[in-house]
Amino acid sequence: MATKVNREVPTADLRTALDELETGIEALRLAYEKYFSGIERVPPTKQRSKLEKLMRGVETRGVTNTVIRFRLNGLRARFITYKHYWTRMENQMERGTSRRDQLRRRRLERMAPPPKPAAPAEPAAEAAKEGGPPPPPGRARPGRPPDPAAAGIDPAHLRSVFKKLVQAKRAAGESTQGLTYQALVKKLTAEAPKLKRKHGCDKLQFSVSTRGGRVRLRAEPDS
Repeated sequence: MATKVNREVPTADLRTALDELETGIEALRLAYEKYFSGIERVPPTKQRSKLEKLMRGVETRGVTNTVIRFRLNGLRARFITYKHYWTRMENQMERGTSRRDQLRRRRLERMAPPPKPAAPAEPAAEAAKEGGPPPPPGRARPGRPPDPAAAGIDPAHLRSVFKKLVQAKRAAGESTQGLTYQALVKKLTAEAPKLKRKHGCDKLQFSVSTRGGRVRLRAEPDS
């Protein structure tokens, strides 16, 4: 029975194939950059599959030339590094945490119309003239933000927490649209009685932390 001989591909053909492979890797890298930056709407999947097929074809050829094998190994390592990067970026786009998504959110925030001014507050004296009782102490009057001190929260501390919260959300790529100091005061003063019962305290303080890419606001007893 005749023995099948695996003949080595001519060196010139291998050099041509490696040139084509190197050009294809660079072209695919540019195509992915366009996709990640939003210029292209779909990933270059077909182009990537074609390049992977070309890489497999070159790798299965008999290569004994040291220089050519060294160049092939370098191109293979470069291609694998790019593929890991592309996969990571695609995962970030699925979670909405990529640079492209952050830029889009910031652009939408700049384009959003300014919030409408709140209606003027009705003084307690006017309410009394109309026959209605004045607002009870410690509770917010219509149109005015509640008093955090009445809920056991230091106003100066709360302003510092608000600044840290805004900075953390921007750093994490989260939207700050609708996040105002007045809205934060209203939310926390409404939750204060429940939180104080939970922690068994009369005063509260808050801390800002980022876990798993999400910003969290945590209540603690104010000792």
